Amino acid sequence: MAGKTYRVVLLFLLVLLTTGCGLNNTGIKQARSLAEVDQYLAAMTPGLTRAQELGLVTPLNIEIPVLEANTAVHLEKIWYNSQEVFLFYSLANYRQDPNQKHGLPYMYLDFGSLETAGGEKLLNSPGYTSNFSPQEGIVYRGRYYGRMTYNPLQKVNGEKLPAVDKVVWKQAKLIIGDKSYPLQPVTLTVNYDQSREIEQSYVINYSQELLGRKFEAKELLLGVAENRLRFTFSTPKNERVYKVAVGKIVTDKKEEYYINPVVETSNNPNEFWLVFPAFNQIPERITLKIEKLILLGDDELTFSFDLNPYKQYLAADNIKIIDLNQEVGNVHNTKVFIESVGVRDRGLSMNMLLIPDDNEALYEALEADRLMDGHKVSNPEYPNLIYITNERGEVGTIGGVSVGPGNREGVTINPAFIEQSQRLNVKIAKLPYALNGSWLLEIELNSPGGKQR
Repeated sequence: MAGKTYRVVLLFLLVLLTTGCGLNNTGIKQARSLAEVDQYLAAMTPGLTRAQELGLVTPLNIEIPVLEANTAVHLEKIWYNSQEVFLFYSLANYRQDPNQKHGLPYMYLDFGSLETAGGEKLLNSPGYTSNFSPQEGIVYRGRYYGRMTYNPLQKVNGEKLPAVDKVVWKQAKLIIGDKSYPLQPVTLTVNYDQSREIEQSYVINYSQELLGRKFEAKELLLGVAENRLRFTFSTPKNERVYKVAVGKIVTDKKEEYYINPVVETSNNPNEFWLVFPAFNQIPERITLKIEKLILLGDDELTFSFDLNPYKQYLAADNIKIIDLNQEVGNVHNTKVFIESVGVRDRGLSMNMLLIPDDNEALYEALEADRLMDGHKVSNPEYPNLIYITNERGEVGTIGGVSVGPGNREGVTINPAFIEQSQRLNVKIAKLPYALNGSWLLEIELNSPGGKQR
């Protein structure tokens, strides 16, 4: 296992395309059997099937009646692992509002939180939807089956607990229409021990040229909670890997995911780990399709912006949008435009559009990302650092940022600073840029070597 790593990206978005019973991850499905329910839950929870085979999933079978609503919450099972905690449940006498087209469903759970069953003070772990929202799930014979997700319990310093035998599920509510039914806290047995999460290690010898750089896969760790691919990135420039956008990962066992994986740095120079969801079955062959390799170098953009034409709209309750399409620089094969300015009493929003000089297959261009206030961040190596000052060198206060749609990014500056300034001086440092293409990594898996976390 690699040494201590630093997470560059904290979150990944996972969208599953799975075979069997026509599943995707949108809407409420109707099952024809409990086997289809199990298949759906495994498809929505990568690694679940393998975790069950290894005895890492704890059956619960806890019924919580909600008599006044003629239903019950049934806690089915819990999979507590080193990365996330999955709590599976069902709702009896499930019903939907036929007139409800958008928003939250008529009947759903407010997930509450997980806390320790012992006396040690830990960080609270509120539930979240991950890739399984209350608008999704599957129904069999009038019973809805869903999943809640939590972070593993952590100490106040952020250290995860290596072993947990019990947790308390509390502050949860059942919502039906406009009524809320609080549920009593329940103690759950989890039997978690991180040392039981066995990884299978495969030596990989694969290299791919990516626009003058070399991507070399070295090792693949297939875990229960996550998979990790160790790779090196050789480049003649001063740049490092920031993100990898893998369009699709497919195995010979017919598991197929669209993912945006986490990238972690290693202790070794130019070496990284690609972290992505676990498999339900150990494959013999996997194919990764890389759509983009997003890098950080030393690119900067500076420009100045006259504020006087826009101050008249600062008192407005409704936003005034002014289309500009004003080019403010050409950086890393990309024209940068102030596409529009929005002004109201909450401040001035500057919306930028990034247009590549050439967008044919296999090209480099700036990649829009979340802007961060360079005057406040603790690490100057963070990407997309924006520095805002006025003509007197006073520092502007950022009220918010935006990304998208398309290759767009934006920033909102608080109204008081706009009012007191004549010009906006902007510098954006550590601009991220993408190697855009479509590269297939075909990886054959030979006999593994056992490895424990």
